[in-house]
Amino acid sequence: MNPRRDLTHFWVTWLFAASIGVALFGLVLVIAPAFARQGFSLLLYSDSQRIATFGEQAGRYVELVHAVLGAVMLGWGVALAIIVRTLVARRLRIGWQLIAYSMAA
Repeated sequence: MNPRRDLTHFWVTWLFAASIGVALFGLVLVIAPAFARQGFSLLLYSDSQRIATFGEQAGRYVELVHAVLGAVMLGWGVALAIIVRTLVARRLRIGWQLIAYSMAA
């Protein structure tokens, strides 16, 4: 048994799962804006309806911001998943660098 191969397999599996999680979270923000608004309202104000009290225009703006953020996160998650399954799985340094730089940014 090769410990280096086992460690690479562990990280590829874990990072792939995390990347899919990021993509799915982004997808939720895009396809369920009201649910996302309630979730963030609950997180920030301990009240799932607090953002709804800001007014209709403000609520729509918050939903737009969540949708844009979700689209970016969906794309980033998919890109990370591809990087993990190709470059990181082959133990190429550039794969690790791409993940580190994108997370640091």
